[in-house]
Amino acid sequence: MFNSITIDNFRGIKHLQLDGLKQVNLFVGGNNSGKTSVMEALFVMSSPHNPRLLSVINELRNIPYEISYYVDTLFFGRNTNEEISFCLIKDNKVTKKLKVKAVRSGLANSEFDKASTITPLDTFEIEGSIKCNGSVQEFSNNMTIKIESISQNGLSLSRISEVVKKPIELTPPAKEIREVYCRFFASSRPRIGSNTVQTFGKLIEQQRDEELLKSLQIIEPSLTKISISAKQSLLCALGGEKMLPIEVMGDGFNKAIIYLLAIIESENGIILLDEIENGLHVFTQIKLWKLLFETAKKYNVQVFATTHSLDCLNALSEISQNNEDLSVFRLFKKGENHDTSVYDSSMLKTALESNWEIR
Repeated sequence: MFNSITIDNFRGIKHLQLDGLKQVNLFVGGNNSGKTSVMEALFVMSSPHNPRLLSVINELRNIPYEISYYVDTLFFGRNTNEEISFCLIKDNKVTKKLKVKAVRSGLANSEFDKASTITPLDTFEIEGSIKCNGSVQEFSNNMTIKIESISQNGLSLSRISEVVKKPIELTPPAKEIREVYCRFFASSRPRIGSNTVQTFGKLIEQQRDEELLKSLQIIEPSLTKISISAKQSLLCALGGEKMLPIEVMGDGFNKAIIYLLAIIESENGIILLDEIENGLHVFTQIKLWKLLFETAKKYNVQVFATTHSLDCLNALSEISQNNEDLSVFRLFKKGENHDTSVYDSSMLKTALESNWEIR
């Protein structure tokens, strides 16, 4: 389990240290307070030796394929002269450190626009270390970002291409602790995809699909069956014999099945849920939080989520009273600097009953 993370010169965060991470963690705060950036930092540190994740987080934000945006926005103040730095404490004994710097190609933007072949833009260079029980494993890697000009349906398009150095091989004990399985769901409403179907298929093979069914009946009591169609999509039955595409069940039910299967797939890992409340009625949020707590505990998965919603906070408070597995972090800015207020379940209840603005 992640215990703390320190972030320097990343996105809009000059410096931020978060201590006291628990099994379920919720980040709140105003717009541009750094909530999603913290989630991205956790995602990167789930596999710190892999520079590809630095590009993935830009893809999740739909950053334009222009070097002035694509690389610079990773760095605080878009200043690539300063290194990005992360430090993560895991299981109170493992320390993971990572530094990221960008090496410029020296080409002007106009040269990128004229490119007809793959042209190198920038290289991310990373270096870090994993320390456990007195043993230290150091690593380094790099990834060169390139822009590729292609022709499609008569149109000239550009897309990002990447070249990553050969994956490094870590020796024990770092080999066993170098990665934490992580699923990251961005703020857009998630959809049932192949990963969800495949994970459910594994449950069927292990004769554990009844576990999921019972959990989902908290959201939809009339649910009697879930199965996979011949076209590899999920179907469900509500009391009758006719099966329905699971997508017709609405956002609350679909989010529940996606998140629960992701937790099962991420056993002993972490799951990141950005803007968890999107598309959910307050009563569904209460049920979803209950499911997340129970399932995360069962599969030893650490949950990180963000919200802007007061309803979401009230729903969380209602089902988490006296629960020691919860931390709520309110992020806020003081000029260029970040600060935090941390609430456990009892403090959250008091704050909400006192009508304090903690969002």
